[in-house]
Amino acid sequence: MSQKQVKFSIVHIDPLAQGVSKMTNKVNFVSNTLAGETGTCLTYKENKKVMFSFLKSSKDLDNISKDRIDPLCPHYFQCGGCSYLHTNYETEMNLKKDALLWNFKNIKIPEVSIIKSEERFNYRNRIQLHFNNKENSFGYKGYDNNIINIDNCIIASKNIQNKINDAKEIIYSEGGGKGHLELFEKNNKVELNINSKYSAGGFTQVNPKMNIKLKNYIKNYFKNISTSTIIDLFGGNGNISEIFEYNQRTVIDIFENKQQSDENSSFVNMNLYNEDNLKNLVAKYASISTDLLFIDPPRSGFKELNILLNEISPSYFVYISCNNSTMARDLSQLPTNFKITDISIFDFFPGTHHFETVVIMKKLEN
Repeated sequence: MSQKQVKFSIVHIDPLAQGVSKMTNKVNFVSNTLAGETGTCLTYKENKKVMFSFLKSSKDLDNISKDRIDPLCPHYFQCGGCSYLHTNYETEMNLKKDALLWNFKNIKIPEVSIIKSEERFNYRNRIQLHFNNKENSFGYKGYDNNIINIDNCIIASKNIQNKINDAKEIIYSEGGGKGHLELFEKNNKVELNINSKYSAGGFTQVNPKMNIKLKNYIKNYFKNISTSTIIDLFGGNGNISEIFEYNQRTVIDIFENKQQSDENSSFVNMNLYNEDNLKNLVAKYASISTDLLFIDPPRSGFKELNILLNEISPSYFVYISCNNSTMARDLSQLPTNFKITDISIFDFFPGTHHFETVVIMKKLEN
């Protein structure tokens, strides 16, 4: 649809970092805004009940929040990749906690811990950009799904930032075509993959420093708890479970594992969303005493969680997710003999509305 100007008045910020306005007969979700702000936005999508809009510039505001700042990124108002660069980091983290509490409103949880990132910029070791040589465009997708031309991305690592223009030259020199590319930093070197699957260079967490914080946090929690037998689902190369002392560890993921199985660790390629695979997994481990079960699924979550816990029944269970909405859905079916003992926000993705949530659960004694 063609963009149109609409007046707005923001009541609150939703879990996706969108301001909610109810000035018309349709609820309007407005990006780049804060609670209490009013002004004029551009609508880019709507249906019979709702519309989606974005603030094109802070100059279009009539009333400005005290928490608003000027974003450092020159592409911020058009790009849509980041969500909170128009406010300070403290406000960003408060809004992320509000988002978690909203999604978990029907689940009993302890006090939420917040582990902040030391860096708000230059942290990502992987970015994905789009290109269309016919239109001479190279960058991120904007609100209207067109490509916003960029020459830099300030949340990417410095090494990746230094390679963006080189990647652009490679794309343009090939001529014709459209698609996407991935810049991926590994061991201080940047790789370029064109029109390959996501994480073609191997899956790793995009924020290495926060990944260390997460591993240390979990290791400290279990320092006096037996971790002899571990099952690590959607575990990649065993990033989290590798920190423990164990006699037997099984790591399962659909991605090809770079690690080799050995006497104490087994790496298995398996699609856990396949019903037959799940049945075989449950049948194999239901009779084995499991100390610790990890699950770190994609954003879609894992609806079969209750089946898994009822059959395998580990002493402790750790659920890690970058989508606390589907996580809350899955945990709403948590078996009654499991109790949430710890819940934490790890800000792996500063500036965006995304974050990692870590929930630790303990099996209760009969």
